[in-house]
Amino acid sequence: MKEELIDYEDHIVEALQDPEFLQGYLNEILKEEDLPTFLLALKYIAKSKRGGMTEFAKKAGFSRQTLYKTLSAKGNPTFKNLNIFLKTAGFHLKVEADKPVRKTKQKSKKHLVVA
Repeated sequence: MKEELIDYEDHIVEALQDPEFLQGYLNEILKEEDLPTFLLALKYIAKSKRGGMTEFAKKAGFSRQTLYKTLSAKGNPTFKNLNIFLKTAGFHLKVEADKPVRKTKQKSKKHLVVA
């Protein structure tokens, strides 16, 4: 019996159809702290969405060529473009503390009276 080989890119694009897997995938990629790896992950995400890169680019407001250039290994997307891209994919950036943040007591509000 001959084993059927699965193309890695096809496999990851198919796996990224699951939103929970996609979220975990992005979080793991962010731990790498490597922009080209992150951009490759975003490219896979765009390919995994219905309609592929062309439809994703249209929804994000980019041309297909701009999307490919931005997500290339030499791409240097702006923060704004990354936010647009993630929003189109159904995500957003969020900052969380490494340790629980202690809440400080709020000072009572004093009202200024003008006479």
